[in-house]
Amino acid sequence: WVGVALGRAQNKDSLFLLTQTVIIGSYLIAHGFFSVYGMCVDTLFLCFCEDLERNDGSQERPYFMSPELRDILLKGSAEEGKRAEDEE
Repeated sequence: WVGVALGRAQNKDSLFLLTQTVIIGSYLIAHGFFSVYGMCVDTLFLCFCEDLERNDGSQERPYFMSPELRDILLKGSAEEGKRAEDEE
């Protein structure tokens, strides 16, 4: 009788420990993934800013960014309005 009770108690503890291990492991994996993802977004934004600074979109110095990226990141900025006037 006591052995059965101890067996069940150990089973509950091992289930709790297993659950905790899975939760902590999942958190570490997700944290690592999102850290890399965030670094990629920061790198793309830095490249976008460098492209705007070094190039002007002319034939001699064209932008390296895609037009879609430019439209998304310049949406609502004063520079977008200025560039639209220059293109007309």
